[in-house]
Amino acid sequence: MFIEADDQFMGAKMGEPKPKPTKPFGYSHFPHDLGAAPIKWVEKEVNLVWSREHKDVRSSNSAREVADIQGGHFPFLEHTTDTWEALEDFVSKAWKQSARL
Repeated sequence: MFIEADDQFMGAKMGEPKPKPTKPFGYSHFPHDLGAAPIKWVEKEVNLVWSREHKDVRSSNSAREVADIQGGHFPFLEHTTDTWEALEDFVSKAWKQSARL
């Protein structure tokens, strides 16, 4: 997940309902991620502008990388290209949305 803290969200007091963050949020999910949230929940909680559920990306990796894949806990180490492309896609979309504000 990619998120930037929102001052309004971070200023909420304990026990008070937190307002929905206004900053653009991107959600990227790999198979075997630990603690992955359902996309419907993410949409309700944040300003979701981009999301991607990665499928098994082993076919895009070399044979050596395939042998090293353990799951989605460290995607930048295990799926470098796919994670970088996801980050670039999110930033591109979030940047365009921010320019309209």
